[in-house]
Order: sequence, then C-alpha cells, then structure tokens
Amino acid sequence: MSDMQMLLQCLAIFMCAIFSGASIYINLVEHPAYTLTIAISVNKRLLSQELDKRSEEAFQLLKKWNKLHMMRSVLSTLALIIFLLIKP
Repeated sequence: MSDMQMLLQCLAIFMCAIFSGASIYINLVEHPAYTLTIAISVNKRLLSQELDKRSEEAFQLLKKWNKLHMMRSVLSTLALIIFLLIKP
C-alpha cells in the first residue's frame, strides 16, 4: 500500500470516528436534554395536525426551529473542540 493510500485510509477512519462519536454524543447526551427542555414546544407545534403547513405561524415556527438547530450545532461543535483540546 502506498503512503498516499495509507494517509487517505487513516483520514477516512478518523473522519468516521469523529462522525460516530459526535452522533453518539448528540443522541445520548445533548439531544434529549436540549429537545426536552428547549425545543419541545416548537417540535410539538410543528408536528401538530392542527397546524396549517402553509400558514405564517408554520413559517415562523420553522424559522425558530432553524435557530434552535443552529444553536445545537454550535454547541456540538464546541463540545467536539473541547474534547479535542483536553489532554489525557
């Protein structure tokens, strides 16, 4: 195996590990707490059968959900950076 192939294989494994770790962290730690405490009201309203999906309310709820999701993404990224900076 060439050096370039080895480097690419290591990079692929590293990226897979990062994605896997982040997914596990979000699903087990951050996602449930964040959803249950902050985003649940928006999620419930968006999933409501009574909500007209073409209404201004739906549009505003989606904008709010996008902001909440962006906050979750930023927090997840910060957590990853902290974990990478911590030295064993």
